Amino acid sequence: MCITEPQSGSDVAGTKTKAVRKGDEYILNGTKTFITNGGLANVYVVVASTNPELKNKGLSCFIVERDTPGISVGKEEDKMGIRLSNTTDVIFEDVHVPAENLIGKEGDGFRIVMKALEKSRPICIAPLIGTAQRAIEIATDYCRIRAPYGKPIGKLQGIEFNFLYRACIPAYHWNISCA
Repeated sequence: MCITEPQSGSDVAGTKTKAVRKGDEYILNGTKTFITNGGLANVYVVVASTNPELKNKGLSCFIVERDTPGISVGKEEDKMGIRLSNTTDVIFEDVHVPAENLIGKEGDGFRIVMKALEKSRPICIAPLIGTAQRAIEIATDYCRIRAPYGKPIGKLQGIEFNFLYRACIPAYHWNISCA
């Protein structure tokens, strides 16, 4: 899904990509960023504004094939983690999309995106939680083993506070125990 944009990030309502109806097609112009599999996908679902005055109520979704003239893919992001996921910009310059590729009707885009994210966000976040949990385990083990001057660094107050903050504060926000 091509949702995120350079100027608005994940604020879907801030979408600047435009889709202007011309007869039996729409002309898309805009840039999407951080698109998962942007350089690999054959088909995109693109969120674009069909009525900018209506903000989020003026958003629409389109099915757009990658080989459509006017689509280009930016450089792949050099990410710190999740490196197996191809993440790129996707640029739309005067891309002609048949009107029949509109998903639902004009103005349905925000609702469609929110429904999709409602289902996909937990799936995206699960591996990140596992990665964070493993990082805490590795750091904890290191703090027990590393003992300059005969005392494990995990017994130093500054390190203890750091672990408290990193392990328990996020747990507090999720209303779970950090014990």
